Amino acid sequence: MKILILFVLSVSVVLLDVTESAGCLCRREPISHAIKRLRKEARVIFMGRVTDVVKEGVSYRASLAIEKSWKGDQHDDVTIYSGGGCMVWFEKGQEYLVYGYKDNENRLQTDMCMRTRPIPLASEDLKRLGKPKVTRE
Repeated sequence: MKILILFVLSVSVVLLDVTESAGCLCRREPISHAIKRLRKEARVIFMGRVTDVVKEGVSYRASLAIEKSWKGDQHDDVTIYSGGGCMVWFEKGQEYLVYGYKDNENRLQTDMCMRTRPIPLASEDLKRLGKPKVTRE
């Protein structure tokens, strides 16, 4: 009986949404609704390559070189923070689609609930976002 309970618990954890299993309770909604909502709520939407990651207390600061931008001020580089249970784990050299907002300290912030993710996991978002306003190559 104990083995059956452990098996059911293990399968349940695997079947949960990734954000929930990471301790993050994100809004459940169809991708089309999420993209529409984020187009309004996000301060920036861009694709960029991580050039640096620095730990700052309980959060991380990542610097990214912007390659494409759908929303926000157009800069070559941007610094974004992520922390807490919904933290995005940026990896130097990797490309990400980033949805960001301003936090209470007026810093650009992101998390998993904002759908920030590595480019290989962002194909549906990229398709729905359409043509970027700015492209740097």
